[in-house]
Amino acid sequence: MTLDLTGANTLLVTPFHADGSIDESSLRRLIDHVIEGGARGVILLGSTGEFFGLTHDERIRVAQAGIAHVAGRVPVTVGVGSDGTAETIELVIAAEAAGADCVMLIPPIYFDSSAGPQVAHYAAVAASTSLDVMLYDGSNGIRLTPAVLVQASRQAPNIKYAKIATADPALFRIFGEAAPSVTTIVGEDMMLFQGLRAGGRGSATAIGNILPRQIAALHRAYENGDSEEAYRIATQLSPVTMFLSIPKGGFIAKFKHILALQGVIESDRVRTPLLPLTPEGRAEIVHDVMPLLDRG
Repeated sequence: MTLDLTGANTLLVTPFHADGSIDESSLRRLIDHVIEGGARGVILLGSTGEFFGLTHDERIRVAQAGIAHVAGRVPVTVGVGSDGTAETIELVIAAEAAGADCVMLIPPIYFDSSAGPQVAHYAAVAASTSLDVMLYDGSNGIRLTPAVLVQASRQAPNIKYAKIATADPALFRIFGEAAPSVTTIVGEDMMLFQGLRAGGRGSATAIGNILPRQIAALHRAYENGDSEEAYRIATQLSPVTMFLSIPKGGFIAKFKHILALQGVIESDRVRTPLLPLTPEGRAEIVHDVMPLLDRG
């Protein structure tokens, strides 16, 4: 069966207990929360999922637990980001064995992220699996150029998706013309409406953790041809997305604190190198952001 990742895909946080250990019970509640809210897919272990703060074994554990609880209700994409190709392939093999539908790749970010190494990395990883593969434009500021996408997808036809997290709606047309066999996914929360209007076929958003119904409603409105309603929802969401996205380094802690206040997860704990919210940051969410969520 052909995989369909159009519509709203939520980049799930990875919940931890207050002591920093993985909280599988909260992960299950979060999965139910977003699916019942209308998400058409979930993404485990993306940047929002703090893959960089987990050990190899923990990443496999989260993938297995998440996929098992989704139980086929929606497609599951697993982030397998790693700077080394061998480590990435190990994670891909584990994700496929656990029942993932797609894997998401970041570029090599440590030593050489130029075009040649990117193509070699993507092609080798894609060749290791029968799953569909999603490439990530904008990860750590590294661009996925149309030339790299074309070369990689020619070598590995299972590269089917490109997540565009660079805030430039023109990229959807550029990528679409260069590689029409690859579906573009909006990967920047603040660009959701603009990205869909520019040609994005689906989205991968972090805000779907806390407002899954609104994100699903925006997609439905746009798909039904009601751009005015989709724009209205996007405008209503914009103060929240702006607060959560700036500064960039604090957005995961903000999402987790909101989810804890919503009763979806047990704790807002993040792992270093991320820092927890300050008391002032928590108070700001309670007084300035939660009323906006309640109104939405």
